Amino acid sequence: MPDDLITADPADGGATRRKLLTGMGAAAAGGGLLALAGAQQAQAAVGNATYFSLGPLRIIDTRESGGRISGGQTRTLQEFEGSDDLTWAINLTVTSTKGSGYLSIYNADVSRPRPYSTINWRGSGKVVANFNIVDGGEAGLRVYCSGDSSNSTHFVIDVVGLFITTQAPLPPVVRAWQSKVQGLARKLSR
Repeated sequence: MPDDLITADPADGGATRRKLLTGMGAAAAGGGLLALAGAQQAQAAVGNATYFSLGPLRIIDTRESGGRISGGQTRTLQEFEGSDDLTWAINLTVTSTKGSGYLSIYNADVSRPRPYSTINWRGSGKVVANFNIVDGGEAGLRVYCSGDSSNSTHFVIDVVGLFITTQAPLPPVVRAWQSKVQGLARKLSR
């Protein structure tokens, strides 16, 4: 086993996983860059998956496409379709908020939103960010906005890493990002 591979030990009561998740939060804040092929990879085994740090890679920005989400609405994020073998490490940001409320982000294969918030805001004109780990689904991810139509917000999702089961292929969005990074590396080496 490589020295840089951290394996979760069920006998330690989750301490290794907590250290890993704490480290991922630090990596998310620093936005470390990782080329998934050729270069050294930052990875850690958790259960039957391997963690790969990315980007950050902006996947969703409702200021550019999709528009605001209002209280009581649920939106399916098809950009994450076919990710049932993945667990995403993301930074979720709400911006240009109206009213107070929360967003819940969850696996779109689940019929109802989670009973708790992923990110909260209080008041209009706020910008709030939060690091989260979200299980992917075959149908993608869903975002639920609490409250009524007087609450609304734009949101941004930046992927900072993902857990991939050993059998799972890289999702298209990661392959595209990997190709972009490799192209940039070739350009810089000339």
